[in-house]
Amino acid sequence: PSFAETDHRQDKALRLYYKALTALLLGEEARLGTASLPALLKSDGFHRALLACAAEAVAFAYSMGPALFPAVLATPGLRAYEFLKVIDHFVKTEDPPTSMKRHFQRVETALL
Repeated sequence: PSFAETDHRQDKALRLYYKALTALLLGEEARLGTASLPALLKSDGFHRALLACAAEAVAFAYSMGPALFPAVLATPGLRAYEFLKVIDHFVKTEDPPTSMKRHFQRVETALL
């Protein structure tokens, strides 16, 4: 892809990250009955994993191929365990198309 396409995809991934973060925080707030989620917000691993999910979703949507997995696990500071924990929440809050849900299920299976 050209520089402009790459930049566009990075922008899409970042927007999806913020959208998913907002949905996750609102969901946790409703579930716990509090707006204070400092442990979650301070967790670098959580943010890396959520951004990795967003990047994986965008890559899959554009290429309809293997996307970034397992290369995404080479991201500095990203642990497979944290990525695995966030995938399910990401899929539930974003409700992607069936093909993308299947892709994330394959990723989860590979991680296990």
